Amino acid sequence: MSDDDAEAFEHYDDSAGREPALGPPRRRREHVSEQHVPVRFPAATIEAVGELVEADGMSVSAWIRRSVDRAVEDRTASEEAP
Repeated sequence: MSDDDAEAFEHYDDSAGREPALGPPRRRREHVSEQHVPVRFPAATIEAVGELVEADGMSVSAWIRRSVDRAVEDRTASEEAP
């Protein structure tokens, strides 16, 4: 468990840490520029991605987003080409 996880555990272990925050509830923007999409990968794929992200100096999420963006661009460009 990381230090951040341990701090969070201690915070929420205390019943006072589970009280709702004061003030009005935060509202989501109507037009969200990004959308969260849960995706599952086999452990071996994530291990391989982990090695690649270390070499590229990126997070796993950023590396996957970049890879998907590139695939979409390539596919879109090939479908638009005469």
